[in-house]
Amino acid sequence: MILLGFVIPAMLWFDRPVMVLVRTLPAWLTDSVAVCLLTLAIVAGVLIFARAIREKVIRHIPLGSGAVLVLVSALASLVAAGVLKHLIGRARPEASVDPWSFAPLAFDDSFASLPSAQASCAAAIAFSLAISLPRLKSALVLLSVAVALTRVLVGAHWLSDAIAGWALGAATVAGTSHAMQHWARKADAAR
Repeated sequence: MILLGFVIPAMLWFDRPVMVLVRTLPAWLTDSVAVCLLTLAIVAGVLIFARAIREKVIRHIPLGSGAVLVLVSALASLVAAGVLKHLIGRARPEASVDPWSFAPLAFDDSFASLPSAQASCAAAIAFSLAISLPRLKSALVLLSVAVALTRVLVGAHWLSDAIAGWALGAATVAGTSHAMQHWARKADAAR
């Protein structure tokens, strides 16, 4: 909830200046930086996974519940972001220079910016993995932030869209984890 408190200030004070800066950068630079960040995130993710295997961190995880949490959280965050972005109907930066341009229920991709589904899914995957791999939490969270920032760098989202998507992904994991624990307790009680 605290992170959501950053969305409105970002909309008020940072969306327009950040996008003006991004638009002044040459396309080869924004594309290159975004691709580099995404590539670094993928490489770092693979390295983190390899390290976890080498240190036998993964061996002690009940794979079924951890994998289910990652899958359900990622899917739930994508569905929630998809529904919200069409209900809210915020214009993408390439469709409008005004970060306050909205067309609720437009069901047009040009007005499907808030929240960022990619940022939401990245955060959901990072936080759900962090529950199973707590020693890797910081690295996983940083990777998800890098993915969220690539959406701003390529001009697909306003900064506040990425922040809102990231917060939605984190909230989705909290809700999914709570629900899974509740169902596990009910199943244990029924035995």
